[in-house]
Amino acid sequence: CVDELVLTWTVQDLAGNQESWIQPVQLFDNEAPVWSADPEALVLSCDSIWDPIAPTWTDDNDYTITETLDTLLGNCPAAMMLTWTLVAEDVCGNVSVPWVQTVSVIDTVAPVIDSWPADLVLTDPADVPDCELNALIWTDNCSDAAVGCATDTIEEFCPGSFLLERTYTVSDACGNAASAQQSILVEDVEGPVFEDLPNELYYACDTTLSPPSIGDLTITDNESTMEDILADVLELDSEGNGCSSFTTFRYTAMDGCGNMTEEFYVQIREDNNAPFLTTALEDLEFNCLSEVPSFDDQVFLLDVEDCQSPADDPGYDVGLVATAVDEFEGGECTGPDCLLTRTVTVDDNCGNVTMFEQIIVISEPPTVPELPTGFSPNNDSFNDVYQIRNAGPDLGIPPCDWLENTTFTVFDRWGSVVFLSNDISESWDGTNLNGRPLPVGTYFVVFEANGLTYRQTVDLRR
Repeated sequence: CVDELVLTWTVQDLAGNQESWIQPVQLFDNEAPVWSADPEALVLSCDSIWDPIAPTWTDDNDYTITETLDTLLGNCPAAMMLTWTLVAEDVCGNVSVPWVQTVSVIDTVAPVIDSWPADLVLTDPADVPDCELNALIWTDNCSDAAVGCATDTIEEFCPGSFLLERTYTVSDACGNAASAQQSILVEDVEGPVFEDLPNELYYACDTTLSPPSIGDLTITDNESTMEDILADVLELDSEGNGCSSFTTFRYTAMDGCGNMTEEFYVQIREDNNAPFLTTALEDLEFNCLSEVPSFDDQVFLLDVEDCQSPADDPGYDVGLVATAVDEFEGGECTGPDCLLTRTVTVDDNCGNVTMFEQIIVISEPPTVPELPTGFSPNNDSFNDVYQIRNAGPDLGIPPCDWLENTTFTVFDRWGSVVFLSNDISESWDGTNLNGRPLPVGTYFVVFEANGLTYRQTVDLRR
């Protein structure tokens, strides 16, 4: 650090005479080391690697370098200010001016979004998903980042149809941000629904039925209100016959987006009703079996109501087939009192059948022959013959059958037989056995039937 020199100055003249002067000199090292280049301020990206490059120094002596590094954090985790200070001091204690280099570490690079939810086309607004933040794949050069999402409606086309734009953002800690857009198109392709329109409805042939009106129906839509729905009903062709026919109605409804729904409603008219009597057949009572009318005589007296013979025109219609089965109690009618059950079956031309019964009572009065007390065979067409009454049906009075084992005998007052017959249907005309007219007078009639004898006095007058 300090050197001492001795300078000897000698002066000599031409004669060889000289004089010496000694000068002591001290050399001191008072100069500090000097760097070779000024420091350069650096600005580095946070993802860069800083390679410190120190300057070279010059000094007369050896020196040592003291290095300090200060870090000042920036406004975000990836930003900072580095201060690198170098100081050189030689062995003589001379200290250099500090060499100070600043390095600014900054983050100006936004994250990179590598993948985000794809565009969607949906048919139901309820299917629009929530923001799928976990579906984002992104990278950032230096720090973590915050993920966000915002959804905007770009355009509305009709009820339930619209376009959404969903923006996904990734912002790092230094405010650098990147974004990606997802488009979501929602299209309403679902038509209205008839909530309470049946597919088909069966109704009886004697019923008048109108199709449901639009105002009576409940129509719903996934998006459109009733004010936006246009509905209509159209009657199509009817087919069938009087027994079974159907009419088809076409119902249409269109929502606010033009989605059309078409449903068909069928009214099926079926004749499943059996004919029935509007006036019941009265039970009948007769004296003789022969008086019982045949069913063929009764059939057109039936008051039958059927879909083929409506109530405003009751009666037995040609479209009906009526048959009857007669059955006697016990199987047959062998006595004077019989009970006949007439079972009537009426079929319409649709296969519907109804059955009802009529009770016919046959009460034959006791068979007691009636013997007149007189007659006048004078050909005046009044009481000209003598006839045993209450003895056979040919006379139009009971009994219902001729008495059997009969003998009809007429005697005059002297006991002579003037008329004899075993045929109860044969009458006495006032003549004798030879066919000659008998005189006026009193005669005696004896009538025998089934072992019984009946007697009567008869006056013959002319």
